[in-house]
Amino acid sequence: MIYPILSSLYPIMSSNQDEDLWRMIHAEVLIASRSTFALLAAQIHQGKKVVVPMWSHAAAMGLTSKYDRSGFDVFY
Repeated sequence: MIYPILSSLYPIMSSNQDEDLWRMIHAEVLIASRSTFALLAAQIHQGKKVVVPMWSHAAAMGLTSKYDRSGFDVFY
């Protein structure tokens, strides 16, 4: 299986929240979870693509509305 090899080469999570946020902001593609921590990283993301789940916070931010200019890909 390739996942243990990748996780040993490229740790996705550390014990430092600041480092985790920095990595999320500077990732080429950010696939966010249902958390405000991930939405914060999505708002100031500097990569190419952001994918966020549609849930109450995303709807409150106006994602997928006619005023949405974020460029986020939303999934259900």
